[in-house]
Amino acid sequence: NPGIIYWLNKIAPTINFRDNNIVVSIHGKEEELVEMVRMLNRIPLVGIEVNLSCPNVGRRESTQTILSSVRAVRA
Repeated sequence: NPGIIYWLNKIAPTINFRDNNIVVSIHGKEEELVEMVRMLNRIPLVGIEVNLSCPNVGRRESTQTILSSVRAVRA
């Protein structure tokens, strides 16, 4: 995965957002999520999925961590 900067600079400019409903999924620590949401809010997405239970990572987040992350990205 080349990351969000690559996606914003190389992929997003090629998408016709008027004709396509795009939802982006992000995963990371709370600070990373907040920064990614700030970057993504500059483009006309239909939604942003905050993936806090990614099974590929092999760890589970506590309820408090999940609530804190959701509150942070909504702010």
